[in-house]
Amino acid sequence: MSKELKPCPFCGSTATMRGGGDRASWIICDNKKCSATQGLEFTGENAVQMWNTRHAEDALKYDLAQKKAALLIISQWCDRGLKDGMRKHDMNEVFLWIRKLAKEEMGKDYDTDR
Repeated sequence: MSKELKPCPFCGSTATMRGGGDRASWIICDNKKCSATQGLEFTGENAVQMWNTRHAEDALKYDLAQKKAALLIISQWCDRGLKDGMRKHDMNEVFLWIRKLAKEEMGKDYDTDR
C-alpha cells in the first residue's frame, strides 16, 4: 500500500488497518480511549482513502486558496491603479476596505504589522 495513514482526526494518535488481503478492511485508532474506526471497505486502498479523507480540512484549504487568489487580484488591481494615476485618496479607501474585511474575517488573529 503506497499511502500512509493520517493520524486520528479526533485524538491525533496513530491508526492501524485491520483485515486486508481477501477480507474486508477497516482502520482503527490505536488510542484505546478513542478507538475511532472507519467502516468496512472491500479493499485496503479504499479503507486508507476513506480514513485519510478530511472534508473540513479540504474545505479550509480550498477557502484559503480562494482568498489568496482574491488578494492577488486585489494587489494587481491596486498596482495597476497606481500606475494609471489613481488618486491617493481612492487608494487609501481601497486599503481601508481591505483591512476592514481582513479584520472581520480573521478576528483576533488579524495582525496589522504583517
